[in-house]
Amino acid sequence: MSNVEVRLGDGCVVRPDLAGWNRERLQELPETAPVDVVPDWVCEIMSRATERRDRMERAALYLSAGVRHYRLVSERYGFIEVLERTEAPRWAVAGGWGTGDKPRIPPFTELELDLDAVFGTASA
Repeated sequence: MSNVEVRLGDGCVVRPDLAGWNRERLQELPETAPVDVVPDWVCEIMSRATERRDRMERAALYLSAGVRHYRLVSERYGFIEVLERTEAPRWAVAGGWGTGDKPRIPPFTELELDLDAVFGTASA
């Protein structure tokens, strides 16, 4: 779901670029905002203006709230980096992929993602 307001455990309300929940935890979106269930995964699409916030502030916020997977997407450089929450808790790098790659990115390892199509670099 894109640009949905989410209230994290500390009461902070954020609007990630993309967020998702396992059906067991959130069977349907509430009719009112914000959603009070912490997402299972979050994706931020970084720009020059947001990269520092996304890598530092948002990463710390999502970690402390219990988000399990955090994707950082750079359209500028054509890459996706995925962080997974450990029990410590801390972020561990699950992987990084760029144009030309067709990874199976956690938590959706059953799906192959064509990053050339994602970043618009596929040849005609």
